[in-house]
Amino acid sequence: MATALQISNGFGFSLLVVPALLTLFPKRDALELNIVLSLVISLVMLAQTHTDVDRPLLRHLVVGSVLGLPLGILAFLSLSVRDIKIGLAVAILAATVPLLSRVRVSRTRVRDLGVGFLSGFLGTSVGVPGPPLLAYMTGTGEQKALVRSTTLAFYLVVYGVAIGLQVLTAGAAPHLVALSALMLPGLAAGVALGQKIFGQLSPAAFRVLQLGILTATGGYLLYTVLGTRP
Repeated sequence: MATALQISNGFGFSLLVVPALLTLFPKRDALELNIVLSLVISLVMLAQTHTDVDRPLLRHLVVGSVLGLPLGILAFLSLSVRDIKIGLAVAILAATVPLLSRVRVSRTRVRDLGVGFLSGFLGTSVGVPGPPLLAYMTGTGEQKALVRSTTLAFYLVVYGVAIGLQVLTAGAAPHLVALSALMLPGLAAGVALGQKIFGQLSPAAFRVLQLGILTATGGYLLYTVLGTRP
């Protein structure tokens, strides 16, 4: 289901998967597994959607993430699972506010770079680079095909660097390769379902889906954080 959401609108996989994985695995295993699976999804989909990528925007986002990625890995090394959940909840709710208020912004190079920095930082610190991108690209009114393709291309870069930094600083988890392989049939089914959903989504439904993903995930994270002791 997380894959279907990701394929249908460019967001959703990590937002749903990371909180769930954190209840099953240590934080390193949870985030590395999310990164591996996200890389697989991005590779599969970009083979079909690369022509829709906004290359100037992608270039700005990648340049902006250069500083955010290493700073994020430093934060990851000192964060507890509870800290990661709180960070996720704050990022998600911060992205939800402008969507609900229908804030409109114009794209500039500085804003592209800033969003790239925030996304890179969140990608390596809590495993979810999407909220700043979602809020920004919805606020600029970009077409859904461009949003999906450009975010998938950006994820490919962010997660590729993130897994390298994770291995260098926190070590590799070889058993996750086998676990990832077990999940591939589910990913394949999600890709097929997500493609069907994408073709039927109107712009209004596209926005409602994004808001639903953010609200549900943010609410769940707050519930789990408030329901546990530090």
